[in-house]
Amino acid sequence: MGDECRFDVALKMKCFAILTTMNIYAHALEEADRAAAEKFDTLFKTKKEQA
Repeated sequence: MGDECRFDVALKMKCFAILTTMNIYAHALEEADRAAAEKFDTLFKTKKEQA
């Protein structure tokens, strides 16, 4: 196996690892973003009601 072929395989495996990680953790990031947005929404609604 030549160096070019090994580089291609390594590059492809790195890309697959990134995709796997994103597939595993993307839902957690979405949930965290949603929770943060709800907290900010509650905060701003409370401030608006007090004004």
